[in-house]
Amino acid sequence: MSITKIELSNDDIQKLIDGHSNEFNSTMLDIVDRRVSNIKPNNILKNYTEKHTYFEPSKIDPRVYNEISDIFFNSVDNDFECIELSPINPIGLNSVLTETNLENNMYDSLILQVRNWIKVIQKLSEKIKINSIEVNICYLPLIKEIYSAYEVNMKRILSNSVNPDFDVFKIYNIDVCNNISKMEEINNLNKTKSYFLSIKNTFEFIYNKIFNILSEEYPDIKFNLQLNRKSGLNYYSDICYEIVVGFDNEKSLVLVDGGITNWTGKILSDSKEKCVTSGMGLEYLAKVYKK
Repeated sequence: MSITKIELSNDDIQKLIDGHSNEFNSTMLDIVDRRVSNIKPNNILKNYTEKHTYFEPSKIDPRVYNEISDIFFNSVDNDFECIELSPINPIGLNSVLTETNLENNMYDSLILQVRNWIKVIQKLSEKIKINSIEVNICYLPLIKEIYSAYEVNMKRILSNSVNPDFDVFKIYNIDVCNNISKMEEINNLNKTKSYFLSIKNTFEFIYNKIFNILSEEYPDIKFNLQLNRKSGLNYYSDICYEIVVGFDNEKSLVLVDGGITNWTGKILSDSKEKCVTSGMGLEYLAKVYKK
């Protein structure tokens, strides 16, 4: 798909870049207003039916969403403050904050989130047949070390981060297992590889900090060190995680994704400030829940 631009003078472009936000907003509002004045009712219908499918209403009954939301809010600890986010964000929010150092006090927050997501999923299992729960923890510097050893094209990874058919290890012939859940599995790896020691040290570290705590609470849940992560490589800082749920129809889904970020540190100009963020794939869950 070719991209065309409206040519502006360098002075006009610089004014838009450097100008006060009110000036920028006023200019853009004026442009939009003029464009809208030329739109006819039949154009709106045509855009709706032929071009912009994301204008369609959700196919999920909102009562299902509400029921799942009630399960969520009734399951999480009271320590969490529940808020409704604004539907709009400041300009540059994603591109400025989500670039890709970790304090020990962050592990407690990450464990707290994982623990509460497990509680939510277990509560959902009273309504949906769930066969298995797996928690995959990923240490991003290790992933990047492995990918670098095989000269993996990171731009290609990022462009296929949500492509289920894009298997990084298969495409680049990376002779490492996708996940490691116990030390014995590390001993079966090729020890001549430069990153072998990094895998061993990372697993021991993650096990002591996270797995050892959660596995005692949830002996039926499998906790893995994930080595084939594709998504969020430039989004999270150092550690991220996903919770994979296996359903009764033998299908599995990454239902929860989260990790540690440095967004708040950037906003506050404090490198020690971190936050843990996560989310659940609500739409797919609602479809399964309804069935």
